[in-house]
Amino acid sequence: MISELQRGRAASSGACSDARAVLQLTALDLLELGDLPAIASTRRLAADVAGYSRLIGAHEGATLQAFKTIRAELFEPAIAVHSGRLVKTTGDGLLVEFSSVVDALRCAVAVQAHMAERNAAVPPDNRMEFRIGINVGDIVVEDDDIFGDGVNVAVRLEGLAEPGGICVSACTRGCCR
Repeated sequence: MISELQRGRAASSGACSDARAVLQLTALDLLELGDLPAIASTRRLAADVAGYSRLIGAHEGATLQAFKTIRAELFEPAIAVHSGRLVKTTGDGLLVEFSSVVDALRCAVAVQAHMAERNAAVPPDNRMEFRIGINVGDIVVEDDDIFGDGVNVAVRLEGLAEPGGICVSACTRGCCR
């Protein structure tokens, strides 16, 4: 069901002894997880637009507007439905915090499924495709922002995800078993 993408490229978060294993999940893999119990600890979801610089270079105004629209019409409602908190946006990315790994995964699946439908009629060079990374780990909270290894690993996982994909640490996956 889940294929191993890579070992050792993401740093261990300390929250799980097997956090170095990185797994690439498809929406189908996550839908097969079914009804899972919510787990009460903080999870991070990092997302960014694959090929954002290319899109900005080709159609700056349209790309900026499309990102704002997708954030307002898709990400923010999905985050709210899955009890998340948008911590910050970073140009072409978002950092979101969830109290449940299941909620983080369900949010990611909902976003990617919607984006796949949205992109079906768009030429490949004009598609806005997100890469999403999800991690479980320790963080530092300061004011309304979060920092630390748990966040850094989520961002590294996002960079490993395929466009339109979701990449999670083995520790995150282990929380769903």
